[in-house]
Amino acid sequence: MSFKDRIKDLPQRVNTSPWAAGIFILVLLIPIVILWISCLPFTDGDLNITIMTWIGFMESHGYWRALAYPFANYSPAYLYVLMIIAYMENVPMEIYVKVFSIILDIGMACLTYQIVKQKYKTRFYPILAAITLLASPVVWMDSALWGQCDSFYTFFLLGFIWLMSKDKPVWAMVSFALAFALKPQPIFIAPFIGVLVFRRKIPWWTLFLVPAVYILFALPAWYAGRPFIDLLTIYVAQEQWTSNHFLSMNAANLYVFFREPFLSPVPGYIITGVGAVLFFLTALWKKRKVTTGYIVIMAMFIDYLISFLLPNLHERYIYAAAVLLVVASFFRKELFWAAVLLQAATVMSFMPFLFGGSIAWVQAGAVLNTLTLGVLIYCYLAWSFPQIKKPKKGWWGRMFIWQEDPPELDESN
Repeated sequence: MSFKDRIKDLPQRVNTSPWAAGIFILVLLIPIVILWISCLPFTDGDLNITIMTWIGFMESHGYWRALAYPFANYSPAYLYVLMIIAYMENVPMEIYVKVFSIILDIGMACLTYQIVKQKYKTRFYPILAAITLLASPVVWMDSALWGQCDSFYTFFLLGFIWLMSKDKPVWAMVSFALAFALKPQPIFIAPFIGVLVFRRKIPWWTLFLVPAVYILFALPAWYAGRPFIDLLTIYVAQEQWTSNHFLSMNAANLYVFFREPFLSPVPGYIITGVGAVLFFLTALWKKRKVTTGYIVIMAMFIDYLISFLLPNLHERYIYAAAVLLVVASFFRKELFWAAVLLQAATVMSFMPFLFGGSIAWVQAGAVLNTLTLGVLIYCYLAWSFPQIKKPKKGWWGRMFIWQEDPPELDESN
């Protein structure tokens, strides 16, 4: 059998043989593990000046007793993770911070496997999706290189999608609540959750789980002595920690071309609100069948849209959209180009902070993001409104069918 024939036969071998699947995973994982290890020594300002300072504050102020002080602008849920790291010894704290994030990367890959398996039912493509997620530059640069915790909340966002695909909406909302308890960015998909609530796919009362879970995580810090109102307003007060307020804090969107500090973000908030409302009304009116592919793609689209339109965002706030678009490309392969371009645009936005690159990197990424999202918006509108002209054949035509099943109407709701 020739090498070409072996490659063609690989999916069948992986699907039928656990041994072949194990070898396939091992071969693909080895270069990723090498990449992780090579990134661990790298340090940056966020890690040294911010995270390590917070850990040092905990060590010098009695660990959990340090929670009584407003020394950090992250939620209590993530500070508890840092407190665990503060107790650890023998290995530099920076390594522990990155390893925790890598563990959540692996968790995201496992959930990606489960989500994609809802479509393929076999091993090969779910494994390929999971490995692709781990190998995506935005993921490994955020965790292994940068030491950030965006994989923490995105893990629970993927958990929300997986549990919704298993028809477990209550547990899905618990997972979403955990994501929000870690960072505020999960709120970007709130318009889509609203659509699912109005379509009775999610019980309305589960919305109260979001503040309930956040308060539950805030209680230990409150018991340690921090004022309760401070804990409830951490996400609102995060703006006060930024010394230079730009409409784009290296986020690859059109605001990066307006470089004057302290410009009013109000017009951007209005544009974002209008975009969110239009998405909500359109998605609610067009009652597509709620499949796993529908959930993945709609969550990706609204996250991408909000993280692009909202002003005052940092470059990492588009992280979840980049992850979800990788997963979505395994439901609609025609989206793969968009996943690649979003990865490229996001990596460009990382360049100034991580490597001291010019702001031109972010501006180039903003152009790329604008073109990519512009096409996706057109596809979404053409998918929603038959009156809009669109191609009917070939690859370009398939771009307009955003779920794995034919676009059937769900008349039951």
